[in-house]
Amino acid sequence: MNIDAVKSVSSSIVGSARKVAKKSYDTVKNAFDDSIARSNLKKSLPTAFATMGVFSLMSVLPNRKADGKQGKLEKKSGTIASVVFAALSYKKFFNVEGKGIKDIFSELKKLNTAEALNLLKINKSNLILFLVSIFGVKLLTNIATKGIDGFINEAANVKKLGE
Repeated sequence: MNIDAVKSVSSSIVGSARKVAKKSYDTVKNAFDDSIARSNLKKSLPTAFATMGVFSLMSVLPNRKADGKQGKLEKKSGTIASVVFAALSYKKFFNVEGKGIKDIFSELKKLNTAEALNLLKINKSNLILFLVSIFGVKLLTNIATKGIDGFINEAANVKKLGE
């Protein structure tokens, strides 16, 4: 294999990666431009902040070790918060207000796929912002948990192992 072959293969890989990254960026950017999806995101923000705040308080739980490292439950607080947020905010993002799960599935059985997606208002922008908000809740909960844990360890003057 000569140098020109390696160069052409690597150039095509870089070009393909750039195209994928640009398309992904444009798709997410266009999702934020959709007014309906953006209003659904705004409706879910109080729920997001509430779940983030409640689950970041898991850092108040006492650590088993005196080294200041987080316990298993504290490490999973972001994942738990994102699952709870997804369950609570689903009704705000999709057209299921005032309907039970049984009612939704009975209606969807009667429709074809395109009609069902239209009924639930599942479009690409709405779905992207739903997933972005779930990831954002997880990330911010993890950051807040570590911040609160660090503040508590500093205030309580927790000794590190080896001191």
